[in-house]
Amino acid sequence: MNILIIEGIIAGLVEHFEANILPEALSMLMSLSNDISRLGYKTSILVHKKYLDFIPISKLKNITVIKNTGYNINSIRKVATKYDYTYVIAPESDGLLYKLLIILEGLHINSDPDTIARISDKFRVINDLEKTGINVPKTLYLEKYRSERELQYIIRNLEFPMIIKPSIGAGCQGLRIIKSKEELRNNLRKLSVSYKTLILQEYIKGLPASISVVSDGVHYKILSINRQFIKFSEIGYWGGYTPIRGISLKVIENIVRKISRLCSGLKGYFGIDIIISKDKVYVIEINPRLTVSYIGISKTLSVNPAKLLLKSTLKRNVGYEISHQGIAYFRKIRFNDQFSRDSAFKIYNLYKLYTPPMPFLSSPAYAFILVTGSSFRKTVKDFRDLIKDMIKNLRVSITT
Repeated sequence: MNILIIEGIIAGLVEHFEANILPEALSMLMSLSNDISRLGYKTSILVHKKYLDFIPISKLKNITVIKNTGYNINSIRKVATKYDYTYVIAPESDGLLYKLLIILEGLHINSDPDTIARISDKFRVINDLEKTGINVPKTLYLEKYRSERELQYIIRNLEFPMIIKPSIGAGCQGLRIIKSKEELRNNLRKLSVSYKTLILQEYIKGLPASISVVSDGVHYKILSINRQFIKFSEIGYWGGYTPIRGISLKVIENIVRKISRLCSGLKGYFGIDIIISKDKVYVIEINPRLTVSYIGISKTLSVNPAKLLLKSTLKRNVGYEISHQGIAYFRKIRFNDQFSRDSAFKIYNLYKLYTPPMPFLSSPAYAFILVTGSSFRKTVKDFRDLIKDMIKNLRVSITT
């Protein structure tokens, strides 16, 4: 079986994005493609010519790199027809994931495009989830910047701090934490330039986490519950660790069961972002695609997760008994320096980073580190020791 994996950013199908997203994109692409290759399938990845230098070829096991020298979103089907199946990793922003799956209809093994479109609308999905009895934050919809009077009326049932973010977007894109009316006005003006619709959301205090699931559209299997590191000071996702233990599996099972019934077109891997509060678990959004937590799951799960992903997308039995061995701690770091390609790969190989610092010749540069160990305490210690060694020996400035 020949499988093509398309990651939207690395394939050159996303024009505008923050540089700190690059290591996330490359991490998912490398992890999944290596896992599929280990299953014995012929695996290829599509890489735009401008990102070829970022790819650590030595870490790709029996994987063919297809150079994208001119394919765009509308001509991508021409590439995919040469393979038995195509799997797409792409953000929901600007409808990219939906558009790709429509173009690749009959060739891809992702979720149903209409389900993707429905889930990509964060306001709609919050309303749908609430109707099933799932705990969700209070959420308000904004089409455009409002007058002061309208704004006061809209937010009357919300308290500061609150969250503002695009109604359609991926991850922490465009997300802001708002602590005052002045901040709300300023951010509304700024975000309204880039996004057509926004949502205001109650800020839930608690532990940011996610649930990773595979499903064939009817049956599902929970792979793991993962911690998420979210920074509001710099706004973004900075990694996490997996698995989290000590959480009521009954509560998690109930959430996943209701979402699986509500979104029966979901198949393969998907993620559910949650906040674990004192007495409740709140669902924040559903990610109908591969998420970064996969790179940690790949290291700890007793079964190759790509095997479960492929079986579920092809509607085959996913009734495997699974367990986790140890902890995988994965974290994005920021180098406040710039590196040539040679310097970046020297650091990558010397310190066994998960991705090289990128982009090259630009400051800041970002990389992912993945550490595994028998316990959470050990993995955190190993991560901190690695950072200290890099700062000391490379004489660089690093933010974690």
